[in-house]
Amino acid sequence: MASSSFELSDGAAVLDFGCGCGRTLLWFARQFPKVRWHGSDVNTEAIEWCRKSIPGATFAVNGLEPPLPFPENSFDLIYAVSVFTHLSEEHQRAWLPELRRVLRPGGRLLLSLHSRNVWQALQEASAVERDGFVFRTSAKLQGILPAWHQTAFQSQESIVAALSTHFSEVTYLERNLGDQDIAAARKAGLDVVAAFMMREGKILICQRKAGGRHPLKWEFPGGKVESGEDPRAALRRELREELGVDAFIGAEMDVYDVAYPDGFRARLRFYRVTRFDGEPRNLDFAQIVWEVPEKLPDYDFLEGDITFVSKVSRQERAQPRSV
Repeated sequence: MASSSFELSDGAAVLDFGCGCGRTLLWFARQFPKVRWHGSDVNTEAIEWCRKSIPGATFAVNGLEPPLPFPENSFDLIYAVSVFTHLSEEHQRAWLPELRRVLRPGGRLLLSLHSRNVWQALQEASAVERDGFVFRTSAKLQGILPAWHQTAFQSQESIVAALSTHFSEVTYLERNLGDQDIAAARKAGLDVVAAFMMREGKILICQRKAGGRHPLKWEFPGGKVESGEDPRAALRRELREELGVDAFIGAEMDVYDVAYPDGFRARLRFYRVTRFDGEPRNLDFAQIVWEVPEKLPDYDFLEGDITFVSKVSRQERAQPRSV
């Protein structure tokens, strides 16, 4: 966790995926008693033992295939020790998007894998190098372990590519867990778009309602980008919904990631609105105000907007633009 720059804070929710009899969760739960620990496994007997033997943690039985019995965005951290070392490629690829589903934006996923040190001397080594993945079945284990739970060897390039399809900031740590490597990935935060609308030297800003999230904080109009939605299209939609205008979205002015104290993470994108049809009306805020750039720092803006406020208050008062 330290290697992936993740801090396990009090109240965080963590899932031990494929926890078995809780051999790692047992020690973590003792060391971090204020963390909300969860474990899941296909083995009903093991889960029943965990429920009786590991107080303070929550356990659930999962199927051989997705879904998990948890709602989306449930966990800050998911780890799987000696699980992806035994799953077939088909099962691994099926579980990755499901693990992403139950991971919160900004959350971390940690998977242990057989290191090169384990498989490089085996006869499968050339196949791992060539194909990226080898699933070895053993006649000795027939009747003891199911066919989908044998021994999996995969290259660093293979697992990084698979994770990169669903996660951001994928890193690979060699021999981080004895003879097992660790693949670490982060679920990207939500994409949020905001509009820079200027008229007669003044910028449009909006105040959130008292009863909502971040009450009475000021922000630029905009909102969340839906799955598969183009950011500019999302901003046009948000401006129709919030202000009743049909906006023409110009250049991206700034983009950066932000983390709020409540754990919410987002990538903020600010766009210049080059033109808009219709008079902006307050359809979703406590109030909207046209303000001169030099006075923007006087408002109590959302933490995520402060960097942009500082930037435009300096630049735009020197070179005011009008729509």
